[in-house]
Amino acid sequence: MDSQQLISQAVNEYDDNSFIRVDDSRREQPADNTCRPIHDPILDRGYNFEAMVVPTRPFEITALPSEPLLLFQQFVPISLVESWVCYTNSWVSHRLEQHEDGTQGLHPQSRLLAWKPTSTAEIYPILTGFKVWTVAQRGYCLRWIWHRPGRKFGPVGVKPTYRRLPSQLQMMRQRRRLRERNTIHLNPTQAVVVALVNLLPKSTYHVFLDNLFSSCDLFRRLRQRGHEATGTARENCGIYKPLVKLKAINNTAAGSLEFNVVEAIPTADNKVNQIAWKDNALVLFLTTVFEGNERLDCIRKKPTTDQMQARPIQRFLGDDPVKQVSIPSIAAIYNNEMNAVDRGGQMRAYWGLHRRVRRGGWKGLSPGNCSCK
Repeated sequence: MDSQQLISQAVNEYDDNSFIRVDDSRREQPADNTCRPIHDPILDRGYNFEAMVVPTRPFEITALPSEPLLLFQQFVPISLVESWVCYTNSWVSHRLEQHEDGTQGLHPQSRLLAWKPTSTAEIYPILTGFKVWTVAQRGYCLRWIWHRPGRKFGPVGVKPTYRRLPSQLQMMRQRRRLRERNTIHLNPTQAVVVALVNLLPKSTYHVFLDNLFSSCDLFRRLRQRGHEATGTARENCGIYKPLVKLKAINNTAAGSLEFNVVEAIPTADNKVNQIAWKDNALVLFLTTVFEGNERLDCIRKKPTTDQMQARPIQRFLGDDPVKQVSIPSIAAIYNNEMNAVDRGGQMRAYWGLHRRVRRGGWKGLSPGNCSCK
């Protein structure tokens, strides 16, 4: 890989203290710069986890603007709309000029020939996909960063500078610099998390993320910025080695752990807690908030499958098809708070202005579904 021949160090434009590295990451696709952290399991551990204590604050409710248009402009300013209009009009004018000059002819039935500034074109499927990094809450997208495809690009605002391997002496100095206590190195994909949180209004946030981003370094960086963090983890993200071995032997129901068993091991600096919870499979978490002994009561249904991985929970529930189970709070809250972007897509599909999906029992009252006896 090029990551073994190149060292990328740059400063994230949104965070002056997060240095970007890709030599300890793996690309998700060979032609793209979306990276997943790859760290060896560690043997060092702590014994007294220092959970972040953030005081609760009441909801701040502000009055709505006097007109709906003013509320819309709070999220989409007029300057942004004007830039969209100017960009669209300039492109159409350019195509029309090419047609008049004969440099690039248009079909006689082309819609551009009948184009007017107030016309509305039909919506066609977009054949090219766009990747956008988004921070969302309850289905509402708060901030986002565009992703530029390509091996040498990546998230907008994260600009690594590539250079060839220096001499041996410079390498020793560089490694010494990497071991500095207050320096945390992230890959470009992890830097997006810090960048998105920094774009939010100044406050304290609890960030939930999946295992694409998770590593102890990222959680330490978020903690330094005053933010809480919770997320699932992979075996190769630099987590405690005995937990990795536990994951290997308990990844299925044939393992030795029973359902709902929890193991919590803090990192050596006691700043990040590493939690393993046995559900159908063993789930690994990283957090700066939960100690592992918090519990919440949730309703669980007995699986009807005959697969091996469902047998521990089937033995736990016994003959009850539904049972109230006290599971770790980190798992219950994580399941409730994650997938905010997907919830936003569902909300737009259900309640959007185009292709609205009607909800409720209206189908049973429609003429085509009525039956008489």
